[in-house]
Order: sequence, then structure tokens, then C-alpha cells
Amino acid sequence: MILIRESIHLLILFVLSFLAETTMTSEEEPMSSVLLNPREKVLVFGGNGFIGSTLVHNLILRNEFDIFLVSRGNWYFDSEERIKPFVEHIVCDRENSDLDFCSDLMSLVKENYFKFVFDFSTYKPEVLHESLELLNNKTDLYVYISSDSIYEVCEERRDLNNGFSRESDAVRPETEVERDRLNDLDEYGNEKLEGEEVLVANRMAGGCPYLILRLPDVIGQRDNTERIWTYIMWIQFYDFIKVPIFVPKHVQNLKTSYVYVNDVVRAIFHLIDKGIQDDVFNIAFDTVLTLQEFLHSLSVEIRQNVEFDFTAAESFNLFPSVSRGAVDINKLKNSGFIPTDFNLALHEIVDYYKEAFYTQESERDDVVHQLTKYVIGRDRKGEFLNYIDTISKQPRVQYFADSEKRTEL
Repeated sequence: MILIRESIHLLILFVLSFLAETTMTSEEEPMSSVLLNPREKVLVFGGNGFIGSTLVHNLILRNEFDIFLVSRGNWYFDSEERIKPFVEHIVCDRENSDLDFCSDLMSLVKENYFKFVFDFSTYKPEVLHESLELLNNKTDLYVYISSDSIYEVCEERRDLNNGFSRESDAVRPETEVERDRLNDLDEYGNEKLEGEEVLVANRMAGGCPYLILRLPDVIGQRDNTERIWTYIMWIQFYDFIKVPIFVPKHVQNLKTSYVYVNDVVRAIFHLIDKGIQDDVFNIAFDTVLTLQEFLHSLSVEIRQNVEFDFTAAESFNLFPSVSRGAVDINKLKNSGFIPTDFNLALHEIVDYYKEAFYTQESERDDVVHQLTKYVIGRDRKGEFLNYIDTISKQPRVQYFADSEKRTEL
């Protein structure tokens, strides 16, 4: 099957590879030199979603690996055209079934060795444990995408680090009562930390090397959570919506971290190139912001004045997802990694969603549904839907050219 696919797509991949080398932007930087051993194999869990598809697309552009992608079979944004034709896709729902039922995956792992395994889709520790049992002695490195939510279930040490959470702060409370209390408050953070603990224990028992990245709220192109696009559209059409953007009181003064999806991929390959393993890194922009500061920066990029509502009884907010504040990224920076400038990232992201408004109709309609459900009153829902429909049928240049004429903040 792989040989057939290579034959069919050889010319396409050659062109893509040539374009990648000659027209690289900050979104798609060349992969590191350590990844140049031709036709080795990589296994990606969840490479069809937001972060995973960004990594897989980078791999496709370089055309240096046979890529095996394991997912439930959903394709988001343009991933069915951008990703699916260039990978070997194995359908497997690891979260809801034993791996024994994923016969294609079992056969694949039995017959192959993988230079790297990239895991973007494991949320439960038992699933990770089962995957490691299958893949021990089958990979050089297991890359696990974790979250800054793990600090929510640990002892709070931010006061010792100028308000930032360091990698070494991932220490659970001593008492069982406090551990249970925090775990109940943030089940996701607990399960992600349990996943990290599974990786470490597996390594100590002689299992495969690992690399862990702890991500704060991720922003970028093709976000299938649609969080940032919801805010972009709220700001973009603010003159019509006329609803101030909600900023809940409990996060009004909370500065948190964000990370650019392209930086996640860059950091993975940077650390691999350095030969780093059995370690964990926070990754984020250098800039830390309150929700209001984040949204104000977004409104400046879009060139649209907005107001904020700090008093709404039932606030609808999509960021931030943590309460412990920002993460310290000095460890990653000391390795030589330089995050993308925050404002440059916003510019690239907004440009993408301006185009996606016309090209990604299904996802656009999902965002419109979010706004009509949580922001715009029922009495104006039909009016807003007609407004969006009218704009979507205009020439692309017309609406956004008009928006560029607005006064900058």
C-alpha cells in the first residue's frame, strides 16, 4: 500500500518539497537535520486535528518519512485534502476500545519500527499505558503532548517563581485529601499528569525514551476547537453584533500563557535535533496576558474597536483554561529555542481566518452557531445569519478591504 501511494503522489510530493524549501514562512520552517534519514517511519496518534495536523503537514512537505496516522477517522478543516492522501491512515478509537480491537494498528506495530511516535490524542493514563506496552522497543522516542493544566492539580509554587509555573513545580500535594480535592476540580489536568507519570514509570522500568511538552492555551490556524475563530468573528463583526466581549471577574486580572501552534511543532523538532530525551518542557510565547489584553491585541490586529463587559452574570469565555497563571519557558529558551513574536503570530492567524471565512464553510457555520447560541439574542439570530450569508457571497476583497479602512486603535 505504501509503495502504491508513493508512486501516485511522487510528483506532488516533489513539488511540495521544492516549494517548502523555496517559500518557507514562519508557519512552515524547515525540519531539523536529525530527521533526514530517508524513509524511516513515524507514527502519529491524532494527526488529523489542530496541533497534530500541523506537525504532519510539516512532515509531508519534507517527504522524508513514511507517515502512519492513527485517529477515529474525522477530518477537520482541509485536512482531508491536505493530510489524508499523503499518509497511511489507521482508524482506531483508543479512548473507547481496547487496542486488541484495532487489528490494523496491532499488525502495523508488529511489523514495523518507528523512529518517532507523536501522541497528540491521549487523555487517559490507561490508554497511554496500553499504547506504551505495544510500542516499547518499537521506537526511538515517544513524544507526548501534555498541558499546563497539570499545574492545577499540584502544590502551588508560583510565589517562588515570580508568578510563573516551572517544570519542577509538577509535584502533587502530600495529603490525599488535598490531592483528591484538586483532582476533582480539574479532571483533565489530573489525567494529563497521570499520563506523564505513566511515561516516567515506563522509562524507569526499561521502556522507551520520552519527551513531554506542556502546552498552555494553543492558538493558530485550523483550530477545530474554534475558540480563537469565535473571538475573531465576534470582533470582526462587532459593529453588527453590538455585544461587549465578556471578561469574567475571576480572570479579569489573571495573566496566563498562550502558545502558537507552529511553535509547538518547531519546538518538537528543535528538541529532537538537540538529542534531548527523558525530559519535560513548558512552551509558550514570551508575552503573558490577561484575557482583556489578549482580546485587545486581537482587536488591534483586526482594526476594530470593541468594548468589554466585566459584569455579565453568565459570561461566555473561551480563554483562559487555567487559574494558576502563566508558565515559565526559560528552560526551553536556554536550549536555544526562540518563540515566535506574539503580534506576528496574531497577524498570521487573522489572515488565515479571513480566508477561511470563504473557504471553510462548515467550520465557519460552527462558529456562527456559537455566537448565536451564547452571544447574540434569539431575536437577532435570523438577522445575523442573513448578514453572514450576505457577506460570504460578496467578493472576498470587498468586505475585508472596507474593514482595513477602519481607524487603528
